[in-house]
Amino acid sequence: MDPLMKDLTGRAKRIAGAVTGNESLEAEGMADQAEANIDDLAGAVTDKASELGNQAAQVAGDLTEKATTSAKGYFGSLKDAFDEGRDND
Repeated sequence: MDPLMKDLTGRAKRIAGAVTGNESLEAEGMADQAEANIDDLAGAVTDKASELGNQAAQVAGDLTEKATTSAKGYFGSLKDAFDEGRDND
């Protein structure tokens, strides 16, 4: 059940239990509300973890691209120096 619906159901049970003096129904309503809060927090944590994972993947991709570009430049310079040295022989 959706956390919002679970919370609303819990509120209704809690209020009905309080009005009728049914402590069991009131406690069940409180438990439903607590469960809804936990579900809501779990969803928020999952969303944040996914967001952070996506950011980490982007950073890793950027670093890989920079490292590849640097390596190509370095090895290109070595090749040019080698070719230049060979041409001077």
